[in-house]
Amino acid sequence: MIEPRFVRAVNSTRTYGAHRYDVFGPKVGRRLTLFGRCALDLWIRLESDAYVFGYCERPLCIPGTNPARPVDFWVRTPDEERLCVVLP
Repeated sequence: MIEPRFVRAVNSTRTYGAHRYDVFGPKVGRRLTLFGRCALDLWIRLESDAYVFGYCERPLCIPGTNPARPVDFWVRTPDEERLCVVLP
């Protein structure tokens, strides 16, 4: 199996007004902290999708954004890798 490109969140700062959800991700075998209902909903979809075999929450920040805007998820499938940004 290929090692994941990202394994931990780089930014765990809660965005203003967002709810915090502490969950356990069975696919990645560790605890995650998610911010906002949209991120929680996307995480549920990633966990339930058999085609997704790896992901990481908040793997990096989008370059050149002020304030810093993290990418919400990096997702690996058998065919590709994706970066997902959840719009508020």
